[in-house]
Amino acid sequence: MEQRSSARGSGPFRDRLDAALAQGAYRLIRRTVGLTRYAWVIRLVRFLAGLSAADLSEPLLRRIAEAYETEHGIAQSAAAQRDLLKVSRIFPGSKTLFARLLRLGVNADLDPEIEPFIRRIAIEAVLRDPEIALLLLFQRIKHEHFAGAADDLRAIPFTAIDRDPLLIDVWRIASIHLIVRSETEYFATFQPAAFVRIIELERNPVILRELLMKLLYKPIAPHLIAETIERLATRVFDGAPENFAVVSFFLMTCGYLSEAAQLESVNTEFTQGRLHPLYLRAKLFPLALGDAPRPVARADLERASQDPDPWYWPNADLLRAEIGARLATSSAPEPTAPGVGAGRTHLLVAFFGQMRFPARTLPGIKAWIDANVSGPERGVDVSYGVATWRETGSKVITPEDSFDYLLPYFPPGCEGALRRLGLARVADAPRVFPRFAERVLESLAGTSDVVSEAEIEGLLKTDVHFAIGRDAQFMADTGSLIADFAPGDRHMLNQGRMLDRIGAVGDLVEHLDHAGRPVTHLLFIRPDLHQLAGSLAACLDRMKPERNWAVLDQDHLAELMEGVGDRYILADRTAAAHVIGMRDKVRRLFRAVPRDPLACSRLTPHQMLASVLFEAAVDVRTVSRSEIRWDFLRATVTWQDFLPALRADVEGMEEGPVKRDLLAAVSA
Repeated sequence: MEQRSSARGSGPFRDRLDAALAQGAYRLIRRTVGLTRYAWVIRLVRFLAGLSAADLSEPLLRRIAEAYETEHGIAQSAAAQRDLLKVSRIFPGSKTLFARLLRLGVNADLDPEIEPFIRRIAIEAVLRDPEIALLLLFQRIKHEHFAGAADDLRAIPFTAIDRDPLLIDVWRIASIHLIVRSETEYFATFQPAAFVRIIELERNPVILRELLMKLLYKPIAPHLIAETIERLATRVFDGAPENFAVVSFFLMTCGYLSEAAQLESVNTEFTQGRLHPLYLRAKLFPLALGDAPRPVARADLERASQDPDPWYWPNADLLRAEIGARLATSSAPEPTAPGVGAGRTHLLVAFFGQMRFPARTLPGIKAWIDANVSGPERGVDVSYGVATWRETGSKVITPEDSFDYLLPYFPPGCEGALRRLGLARVADAPRVFPRFAERVLESLAGTSDVVSEAEIEGLLKTDVHFAIGRDAQFMADTGSLIADFAPGDRHMLNQGRMLDRIGAVGDLVEHLDHAGRPVTHLLFIRPDLHQLAGSLAACLDRMKPERNWAVLDQDHLAELMEGVGDRYILADRTAAAHVIGMRDKVRRLFRAVPRDPLACSRLTPHQMLASVLFEAAVDVRTVSRSEIRWDFLRATVTWQDFLPALRADVEGMEEGPVKRDLLAAVSA
């Protein structure tokens, strides 16, 4: 053995020796078929113990491991994994044995004790190897041990693993798990280059959208967001047309128009992504109020509507159908709406939906409208209508709702610190603010009341036209069909309720037409908005000369979910007819036999309005919240009511910048 070991430096001799030893090991393994795993391990250990460490080159160990995998199906057996681990324990400096075992754990389940066991027995040089470090980290993440994982992943240079497809995939999956499951830690030291690399590698378009949406509401420094957007705009998506389409959709939707144009310019050779229905819709709809139109060739729309490419975007077929409907609408002559062409504008302000706390909101909304558009000098006549339910109440906040729903109940100056905590849902709040969350959710558990026409007219100090429905009647008809389609989905059911009341505005318009006061424009507005500011008149003046248009509140998150904002809708009579027609469309969809589940899914919040306006080729413009400001009044309580509970929670937090900033806000 000593003589053989001393000759290891000879290349050809070493290769022949490796082959001979591997052949001997393989024959030994072949003879053990039928033995217990324990007996196999004992025999192999004895064989290997007869060799010095110098005899065991990495190729030899690899061949032995391959033979064992072939004979014993290591990928399927946790016991067999432990067997190989026992063998590898003899060789703590062998990267090969550990790497092969950990690679098998990428797609199979390794025993959870294997990862810490390897860390105990392997030498430091092996543990520092980028491949081993990444594979060990992947096992930690698979078993949901996230502490410190984001820093460990950043310490592994991507260039050390970028030639191995399996390791690239492991890095991608590990990164996404950390973004989703350990987002506070991941975004605390956000790295734009690594994030953009994930976007390049990921092929699931829905995951791509979810990752990009993190840029909108995670605690990321503005300069890092700017760097990320800049990097996205210069990526070449060769062989990944859907990635190009989704990233373009994100950039255009969020107002990064120059960056979207730059992305197009560096991807000119790859035209397939330009036929993606998501990309085409983003080019057309919606546009910010001041944006120039983004023309799309009709031929491209026709090709996209019939494009057979199997896109992975879940609503691709539905988007194709909506593009086809838009083409058909664009080809048809426009009907003439009653009142269009009259010299004077008649604006119907139509409150729709639940009438929550009208005494706290309606006078403020009317004062804002009076200051904006009313008065003989403006040439605008204003009428008021209410399409609501007889029974009403406060809006209940549930654990599944966005954490943003709780922001009004924190004192001013808290939002920046709260964003750094990375709280996504209401359900996340008790983890950091247990007393505060309990008090808020108890206070917002819901109240009920009955709508009084006389009270509303008294609050608005003017004549009001009413279309009041009963929820029981809705549930006996369309509501029951929606509940049958989506059991337990209160959001979809509430959308059905909202669209039912928007449809009832049509009765108010018809009444005014017959009374000789034809409506030329409508403002659909939620009655639970308050603290409104900004110029509605500027929107009306800018769009009034046009035809078939609507101005909505800008909501990037809704738009990224294929929807649009719906807190208010200012529209001319032509576009308003399509808005009112949503109720009939919902009835047709849910009464159809058989139902089209994809089309019915458009009842998801914000989506039906977007679908209807897009198909009708309405020129949809959005206005940011900085231009027209508003807030929701969800209850009669204010942040002051919850300040003692919040202060107690903040005082109990761990020391750090977030606690310091929150303490300053709650003590102001």
